[in-house]
Amino acid sequence: MAESQPGLVSTASQLPTRVRWRLVALLMGFSGLNHFHRQSLPAVVDEVMRDCRFSETDMGWIYSAFLLGYVAFMIPGGWLADRRGGYFALVVSGLGTAALVAATGCCGFSVFTGMAFAAFLLVRCLMGILTTPLFPAAGRIVAAWIPFGARAWANGLVLGATTIGVSAAPVLFGALSDRFGWRMACVAMAAATALVTGLWAWHGRDRPAEHPSVNAAEVALVGPAPETATRRIGGDELRSLLRNRSLLFLTANYAAVGYYEYTLFYWMKYYFSDVLKYEQLTSRYFTSVVTSAMVAAMPLGGILSDRLVRL
Repeated sequence: MAESQPGLVSTASQLPTRVRWRLVALLMGFSGLNHFHRQSLPAVVDEVMRDCRFSETDMGWIYSAFLLGYVAFMIPGGWLADRRGGYFALVVSGLGTAALVAATGCCGFSVFTGMAFAAFLLVRCLMGILTTPLFPAAGRIVAAWIPFGARAWANGLVLGATTIGVSAAPVLFGALSDRFGWRMACVAMAAATALVTGLWAWHGRDRPAEHPSVNAAEVALVGPAPETATRRIGGDELRSLLRNRSLLFLTANYAAVGYYEYTLFYWMKYYFSDVLKYEQLTSRYFTSVVTSAMVAAMPLGGILSDRLVRL
């Protein structure tokens, strides 16, 4: 029988605990809600434009404000996850996002169109900034908790949950808006985000050895924790990264996919309801159908990556 370790259930003869998959489920909750929030305004774009007297161009700027904050602060968000750990970064991101989702609902209360527009730009930009630590932190958590041969599968689940959020937002947020108004719907989804963040703050940890519910068998299954970054990247290392052709091609590929996603995710509902003139409920369901194929395709991509790694 293996010796007991601090913070571990010492019954090594037992099967490995499965805390790692509970943490993956929480990461899926974070990523699903994150993309749900990105789609919440597009899901009720007609109501927002009517209530706040916004034009299509105004809404384009509001959507872009989120993306500009997200792009500009992605590197600092990754730095936060490296320096303070994925656990801390997710708590900060989750609580900040919850507050800003609620604030989004408050933006529309201004009686002056210009003030409402400025408030939306500020809140959505800040929301983009607070979102940036999510995926770098989730990547660190997966690397620390999941055995090497299953990491792509776990990351596929986490990323696949984004498509669940995108697909659910038009119907679910639209239904909440119909019943309570889009402002109170924002408050309801902010509460859901705060709840998931609270569960993470209670149950999440950076490494298996720190978790009180993990036994020695699960620690042995996961293997040694990856090296934690504790130093600054020097100028030579940064220049080396910028000259890495694989990294540059991967970045260009991600940017191309992101442009397509922007068009699809942010304007599909408007296209169905205002261009093709479908009824409100029909346009919401059609918007969900377009993105639902990604729900299955994303985890399958992770499985394929895992199998290719083993070849």
